[in-house]
Amino acid sequence: MLFSTVKFAPRKSFLLEPIKSGLEYKFTYTMTSSLTDKEKVYNHQLEKEITVKQSHQHGEATNLYHVATTLKKLDLGSELAKQEKFSKGLYQLLDELSIVVNESGTITSIANHYNILKKWEKVKRSALDAFKGPAVVKYLDTIEAKVQDENKLLGDINQYRLLGFLWNGLYRDYSSPVKRQKAHLQSINYLPLAVDETFTWLDDGTEDANPVYIEFFGEIEETGLSNKKINKFFRRKGYPSATFQLMQYEGLYEMDTATGWLRKGDFTMLASYGHEYVKSQTITIKRL
Repeated sequence: MLFSTVKFAPRKSFLLEPIKSGLEYKFTYTMTSSLTDKEKVYNHQLEKEITVKQSHQHGEATNLYHVATTLKKLDLGSELAKQEKFSKGLYQLLDELSIVVNESGTITSIANHYNILKKWEKVKRSALDAFKGPAVVKYLDTIEAKVQDENKLLGDINQYRLLGFLWNGLYRDYSSPVKRQKAHLQSINYLPLAVDETFTWLDDGTEDANPVYIEFFGEIEETGLSNKKINKFFRRKGYPSATFQLMQYEGLYEMDTATGWLRKGDFTMLASYGHEYVKSQTITIKRL
């Protein structure tokens, strides 16, 4: 009897492998943004180094990571020099984190939340000593409400501008395109932007390929409240009649399939409301 040879398609998934005891992974992160708002133009740049270690202590979850972030550069431009100094003072609040990342690559809890609460008291006191005025107090009160609520703080930490772009829920089955909704908090004049993202495994037909590439793109979530609130905001502020648009939203990950950790990730977003408001943002993260 003759049997036909069955060839199975290569598995389109990978696992996040543990970091060996005594080792650490380092990443460089750069975010550049440009905003044209009527006749004003703002250019911002953020550079930081992220160091990730994994806890191997008895009784601790194997997906518990200690993450140290070192701010290398924060440039908000000469017009926002005071805000830049203020932001640098607040940045130390989350420079040391112990976080749990689930199997799909989402940060689910903050193991050192209590330590962050204690640190916040010092950071807040320092900020109030250096900066005065009701606007400062109101802003700090907003941050304090977020710091005290672990779920709200997690929402921030999972943003692309903090740690969300490092794991980004990438550990899934890519036999078909992966679709999900991403909420970019405080994105458009402090309003959230909801985007329908699609992730696709780029298959070159090679079995056991390493690295592999995952591309993603996004479209604005047209029917949601997020888009309606953004358009309402611009109309209320007297901008010329237009419709908010997401002109570009795309990214690419280069992943090491042997370890499940990224080698490099890139992301670009371009949004506009007519010609009066144009915002662009690019993010690059790379393992050292």
